[in-house]
Amino acid sequence: MVSDRQTPPDLPTPGSASWLHDGVIAAKAGDVAGARQLFQRVVEAEPLNELAWLWLARLAAEPRDGVLNLECALTINPQNRIALKTLPLLQMHAGAAAAAAGDTTGARACFRSVAMKQPERDEAWLWLASLAESPPEAFEYIDNALRANPGNETAQQWRTAIEAELKSSPQNSTALARESPSKPRTRRSVLVVHDSPATCDEFKMALESEDITVISANSPREATEVLSRSAAPDLIFLSHRLGGNSSNDLLSEWRASTQTAGIPVVGLRDFTSFFGRLFGGTSRFDAVLHKPYTRERVHEAASRYLRKSEP
Repeated sequence: MVSDRQTPPDLPTPGSASWLHDGVIAAKAGDVAGARQLFQRVVEAEPLNELAWLWLARLAAEPRDGVLNLECALTINPQNRIALKTLPLLQMHAGAAAAAAGDTTGARACFRSVAMKQPERDEAWLWLASLAESPPEAFEYIDNALRANPGNETAQQWRTAIEAELKSSPQNSTALARESPSKPRTRRSVLVVHDSPATCDEFKMALESEDITVISANSPREATEVLSRSAAPDLIFLSHRLGGNSSNDLLSEWRASTQTAGIPVVGLRDFTSFFGRLFGGTSRFDAVLHKPYTRERVHEAASRYLRKSEP
Protein backbone atom coordinates (compact mmCIF):
# COMPACT_ATOMS: atom_id res chain seq x y z
CA MET A 1 0.00 0.00 0.00
CA VAL A 2 1.40 3.35 -1.02
CA SER A 3 1.23 6.04 1.66
CA ASP A 4 -0.45 9.32 0.79
CA ARG A 5 1.80 11.18 3.27
CA GLN A 6 4.29 13.48 1.61
CA THR A 7 6.88 15.89 2.95
CA PRO A 8 5.46 19.43 2.83
CA PRO A 9 7.31 21.33 0.10
CA ASP A 10 7.73 24.46 2.23
CA LEU A 11 9.87 22.79 4.91
CA PRO A 12 13.59 23.50 4.35
CA THR A 13 16.05 20.64 4.31
CA PRO A 14 18.21 20.85 7.45
CA GLY A 15 21.74 21.89 6.59
CA SER A 16 24.39 24.56 6.87
CA ALA A 17 22.66 27.02 4.54
CA SER A 18 19.38 26.93 6.44
CA TRP A 19 21.15 27.05 9.81
CA LEU A 20 23.12 30.09 8.68
CA HIS A 21 19.95 31.79 7.40
CA ASP A 22 18.00 31.02 10.58
CA GLY A 23 20.94 32.11 12.71
CA VAL A 24 21.04 35.54 11.07
CA ILE A 25 17.30 35.94 11.61
CA ALA A 26 17.60 34.90 15.25
CA ALA A 27 20.52 37.26 15.85
CA LYS A 28 18.65 40.21 14.35
CA ALA A 29 15.62 39.33 16.47
CA GLY A 30 17.74 39.44 19.64
CA ASP A 31 17.84 35.69 20.28
CA VAL A 32 21.59 35.58 20.89
CA ALA A 33 21.69 32.13 22.48
CA GLY A 34 19.61 30.57 19.71
CA ALA A 35 21.65 32.27 16.99
CA ARG A 36 24.91 31.18 18.57
CA GLN A 37 23.70 27.58 18.66
CA LEU A 38 22.77 27.67 14.96
CA PHE A 39 26.11 29.19 13.90
CA GLN A 40 27.91 26.59 16.00
CA ARG A 41 26.10 23.88 14.03
CA VAL A 42 27.29 25.51 10.82
CA VAL A 43 30.98 25.50 11.74
CA GLU A 44 30.75 21.94 13.04
CA ALA A 45 29.37 20.86 9.66
CA GLU A 46 31.51 23.28 7.62
CA PRO A 47 34.65 24.35 9.52
CA LEU A 48 35.67 26.61 6.61
CA ASN A 49 32.47 28.69 6.72
CA GLU A 50 34.03 32.11 7.16
CA LEU A 51 30.74 33.97 7.66
CA ALA A 52 29.61 31.69 10.47
CA TRP A 53 32.87 32.29 12.36
CA LEU A 54 32.36 36.05 12.01
CA TRP A 55 28.85 35.79 13.42
CA LEU A 56 30.10 33.64 16.32
CA ALA A 57 32.70 36.31 17.08
CA ARG A 58 30.03 39.01 17.03
CA LEU A 59 27.78 37.04 19.41
CA ALA A 60 30.50 35.65 21.70
CA ALA A 61 29.66 35.72 25.39
CA GLU A 62 33.28 36.44 26.34
CA PRO A 63 35.86 38.57 24.47
CA ARG A 64 38.38 35.71 24.47
CA ASP A 65 35.84 33.50 22.66
CA GLY A 66 35.34 36.24 20.11
CA VAL A 67 39.11 36.43 19.59
CA LEU A 68 39.31 32.68 18.94
CA ASN A 69 36.43 32.87 16.46
CA LEU A 70 38.03 35.76 14.56
CA GLU A 71 41.33 33.89 14.43
CA CYS A 72 39.47 30.96 12.85
CA ALA A 73 38.01 33.31 10.25
CA LEU A 74 41.47 34.74 9.53
CA THR A 75 42.94 31.27 9.19
CA ILE A 76 40.39 30.68 6.41
CA ASN A 77 40.89 34.12 4.86
CA PRO A 78 43.90 36.11 6.16
CA GLN A 79 42.68 39.17 4.22
CA ASN A 80 39.20 39.38 5.79
CA ARG A 81 38.85 43.10 6.46
CA ILE A 82 36.16 42.79 9.12
CA ALA A 83 38.20 40.28 11.13
CA LEU A 84 41.44 42.27 10.76
CA LYS A 85 39.72 45.46 11.95
CA THR A 86 37.78 43.85 14.81
CA LEU A 87 40.43 41.49 16.21
CA PRO A 88 42.59 44.15 17.96
CA LEU A 89 39.49 45.65 19.59
CA LEU A 90 38.37 42.27 20.92
CA GLN A 91 41.91 41.48 22.07
CA MET A 92 41.95 44.72 24.07
CA HIS A 93 38.65 43.74 25.72
CA ALA A 94 39.91 40.20 26.30
CA GLY A 95 43.11 41.53 27.85
CA ALA A 96 41.21 43.85 30.20
CA ALA A 97 38.90 41.00 31.23
CA ALA A 98 41.87 38.70 31.85
CA ALA A 99 43.63 41.35 33.93
CA ALA A 100 40.48 41.92 36.01
CA ALA A 101 40.27 38.17 36.61
CA GLY A 102 43.90 38.02 37.74
CA ASP A 103 45.12 36.20 34.62
CA THR A 104 48.24 38.32 34.08
CA THR A 105 49.80 35.95 31.57
CA GLY A 106 46.68 35.89 29.39
CA ALA A 107 46.29 39.66 29.64
CA ARG A 108 49.89 40.30 28.63
CA ALA A 109 49.53 37.97 25.64
CA CYS A 110 46.46 39.88 24.41
CA PHE A 111 48.03 43.32 24.77
CA ARG A 112 51.35 42.19 23.25
CA SER A 113 49.52 40.91 20.19
CA VAL A 114 47.75 44.25 19.73
CA ALA A 115 50.92 46.28 20.31
CA MET A 116 52.89 44.22 17.80
CA LYS A 117 50.24 44.59 15.08
CA GLN A 118 49.41 48.22 15.87
CA PRO A 119 52.41 49.86 17.60
CA GLU A 120 50.62 53.21 17.31
CA ARG A 121 48.00 52.02 19.83
CA ASP A 122 49.38 53.69 22.97
CA GLU A 123 46.77 52.21 25.32
CA ALA A 124 48.07 48.69 24.58
CA TRP A 125 51.59 49.74 25.62
CA LEU A 126 50.21 51.33 28.81
CA TRP A 127 48.37 48.14 29.70
CA LEU A 128 51.62 46.22 29.23
CA ALA A 129 53.39 48.72 31.48
CA SER A 130 50.76 48.20 34.18
CA LEU A 131 51.30 44.43 33.96
CA ALA A 132 55.10 44.56 33.74
CA GLU A 133 57.13 42.31 36.01
CA SER A 134 59.81 44.91 36.75
CA PRO A 135 60.31 48.70 36.63
CA PRO A 136 62.76 48.49 33.69
CA GLU A 137 60.24 46.51 31.69
CA ALA A 138 57.48 48.99 32.53
CA PHE A 139 59.80 51.86 31.58
CA GLU A 140 60.35 50.38 28.11
CA TYR A 141 56.63 49.89 27.50
CA ILE A 142 55.92 53.47 28.59
CA ASP A 143 58.55 54.74 26.19
CA ASN A 144 56.77 52.84 23.42
CA ALA A 145 53.49 54.45 24.43
CA LEU A 146 55.09 57.89 24.23
CA ARG A 147 56.56 57.13 20.82
CA ALA A 148 53.05 56.26 19.69
CA ASN A 149 51.51 59.33 21.36
CA PRO A 150 53.95 61.89 22.78
CA GLY A 151 51.04 63.83 24.29
CA ASN A 152 49.76 60.97 26.45
CA GLU A 153 49.70 62.57 29.90
CA THR A 154 49.27 59.28 31.76
CA ALA A 155 52.37 57.84 30.09
CA GLN A 156 54.32 61.02 30.91
CA GLN A 157 53.35 60.79 34.59
CA TRP A 158 54.16 57.10 34.81
CA ARG A 159 57.52 57.63 33.12
CA THR A 160 58.48 60.31 35.62
CA ALA A 161 57.46 58.13 38.57
CA ILE A 162 59.27 55.02 37.31
CA GLU A 163 62.35 56.98 36.33
CA ALA A 164 62.58 58.26 39.90
CA GLU A 165 62.17 54.74 41.25
CA LEU A 166 64.84 53.36 38.94
CA LYS A 167 67.29 56.06 40.00
CA SER A 168 66.76 55.29 43.68
CA SER A 169 69.43 52.57 43.78
CA PRO A 170 72.65 51.78 41.85
CA GLN A 171 71.16 48.55 40.52
CA ASN A 172 68.08 50.30 39.20
CA SER A 173 70.18 53.11 37.75
CA THR A 174 72.07 50.55 35.70
CA ALA A 175 68.78 49.10 34.49
CA LEU A 176 67.52 52.56 33.56
CA ALA A 177 70.66 53.30 31.56
CA ARG A 178 70.21 50.00 29.75
CA GLU A 179 66.57 50.76 28.90
CA SER A 180 66.96 54.46 28.11
CA PRO A 181 66.22 55.38 24.49
CA SER A 182 69.15 57.81 24.61
CA LYS A 183 71.39 54.76 24.25
CA PRO A 184 70.43 53.17 20.95
CA ARG A 185 70.40 49.41 20.87
CA THR A 186 71.06 47.25 17.87
CA ARG A 187 67.89 45.33 17.13
CA ARG A 188 67.94 42.26 14.97
CA SER A 189 65.04 41.73 12.55
CA VAL A 190 63.13 38.59 11.66
CA LEU A 191 60.59 38.06 8.88
CA VAL A 192 57.87 35.46 9.50
CA VAL A 193 55.97 34.32 6.40
CA HIS A 194 52.90 32.25 7.31
CA ASP A 195 49.29 32.34 6.16
CA SER A 196 48.01 32.24 9.76
CA PRO A 197 48.06 35.61 11.59
CA ALA A 198 47.79 33.70 14.87
CA THR A 199 51.02 31.82 14.12
CA CYS A 200 52.77 35.08 13.23
CA ASP A 201 51.62 36.47 16.59
CA GLU A 202 53.13 33.44 18.36
CA PHE A 203 56.52 34.28 16.87
CA LYS A 204 56.18 37.97 17.78
CA MET A 205 55.36 37.14 21.39
CA ALA A 206 58.24 34.67 21.56
CA LEU A 207 60.86 37.09 20.23
CA GLU A 208 59.70 40.62 21.12
CA SER A 209 61.42 40.70 24.50
CA GLU A 210 64.80 39.80 23.00
CA ASP A 211 65.44 43.10 21.19
CA ILE A 212 64.23 41.46 17.98
CA THR A 213 61.92 43.24 15.56
CA VAL A 214 59.46 40.78 14.04
CA ILE A 215 57.83 41.57 10.69
CA SER A 216 55.09 39.28 9.39
CA ALA A 217 53.60 38.49 6.00
CA ASN A 218 50.61 36.25 5.33
CA SER A 219 51.18 35.61 1.63
CA PRO A 220 54.02 35.47 -0.93
CA ARG A 221 52.93 38.87 -2.28
CA GLU A 222 53.11 40.45 1.18
CA ALA A 223 56.55 38.91 1.75
CA THR A 224 57.82 40.37 -1.51
CA GLU A 225 56.37 43.79 -0.65
CA VAL A 226 57.95 43.74 2.81
CA LEU A 227 61.39 42.92 1.42
CA SER A 228 61.09 45.62 -1.24
CA ARG A 229 60.31 48.43 1.20
CA SER A 230 62.37 47.37 4.24
CA ALA A 231 65.96 46.57 5.03
CA ALA A 232 66.83 42.91 4.57
CA PRO A 233 66.02 40.90 7.74
CA ASP A 234 68.63 38.92 9.62
CA LEU A 235 66.52 35.73 9.56
CA ILE A 236 63.42 34.44 7.77
CA PHE A 237 60.89 31.86 8.99
CA LEU A 238 59.00 30.50 5.95
CA SER A 239 55.90 28.30 6.10
CA HIS A 240 55.46 25.39 3.70
CA ARG A 241 51.68 25.94 3.55
CA LEU A 242 51.40 28.96 1.29
CA GLY A 243 49.60 27.07 -1.44
CA GLY A 244 50.87 25.36 -4.56
CA ASN A 245 54.60 25.72 -4.97
CA SER A 246 54.71 29.23 -3.49
CA SER A 247 57.15 28.45 -0.69
CA ASN A 248 59.67 26.82 -3.02
CA ASP A 249 59.28 29.67 -5.50
CA LEU A 250 59.98 32.25 -2.80
CA LEU A 251 62.98 30.32 -1.56
CA SER A 252 64.40 30.06 -5.08
CA GLU A 253 63.86 33.78 -5.62
CA TRP A 254 65.61 34.66 -2.35
CA ARG A 255 68.57 32.35 -3.04
CA ALA A 256 69.05 34.00 -6.46
CA SER A 257 68.93 37.59 -5.19
CA THR A 258 72.08 39.29 -3.93
CA GLN A 259 69.92 41.12 -1.34
CA THR A 260 68.64 37.95 0.30
CA ALA A 261 70.99 35.14 -0.74
CA GLY A 262 72.89 35.23 2.55
CA ILE A 263 69.86 35.32 4.84
CA PRO A 264 69.24 32.05 6.70
CA VAL A 265 65.76 30.63 6.09
CA VAL A 266 64.11 28.29 8.60
CA GLY A 267 61.20 26.27 7.24
CA LEU A 268 58.00 25.93 9.28
CA ARG A 269 56.24 22.59 9.06
CA ASP A 270 52.74 22.34 10.52
CA PHE A 271 52.69 18.55 10.37
CA THR A 272 54.92 16.16 12.29
CA SER A 273 54.43 12.83 10.50
CA PHE A 274 57.37 10.78 9.30
CA PHE A 275 56.77 11.89 5.72
CA GLY A 276 56.50 15.51 6.83
CA ARG A 277 59.86 15.34 8.57
CA LEU A 278 61.41 13.55 5.61
CA PHE A 279 60.12 16.22 3.22
CA GLY A 280 61.35 19.01 5.48
CA GLY A 281 64.78 17.46 5.82
CA THR A 282 65.34 17.24 2.07
CA SER A 283 64.43 20.88 1.40
CA ARG A 284 66.80 23.76 0.81
CA PHE A 285 65.98 25.38 4.14
CA ASP A 286 68.85 26.06 6.52
CA ALA A 287 66.79 24.28 9.16
CA VAL A 288 63.22 23.08 9.71
CA LEU A 289 61.07 23.86 12.75
CA HIS A 290 58.06 21.65 13.37
CA LYS A 291 55.00 22.36 15.47
CA PRO A 292 54.44 23.12 18.27
CA TYR A 293 56.01 26.56 17.90
CA THR A 294 56.68 27.07 21.59
CA ARG A 295 58.45 30.17 22.90
CA GLU A 296 61.50 28.12 23.83
CA ARG A 297 61.86 26.41 20.44
CA VAL A 298 61.29 29.61 18.47
CA HIS A 299 63.80 31.50 20.61
CA GLU A 300 66.36 28.71 20.29
CA ALA A 301 66.04 28.62 16.48
CA ALA A 302 66.26 32.40 16.18
CA SER A 303 69.21 32.68 18.56
CA ARG A 304 71.20 30.07 16.67
CA TYR A 305 71.13 32.01 13.40
CA LEU A 306 71.07 35.55 14.76
CA ARG A 307 74.28 34.88 16.66
CA LYS A 308 75.93 33.82 13.40
CA SER A 309 74.92 37.05 11.68
CA GLU A 310 76.05 39.41 14.45
CA PRO A 311 78.64 41.97 13.28
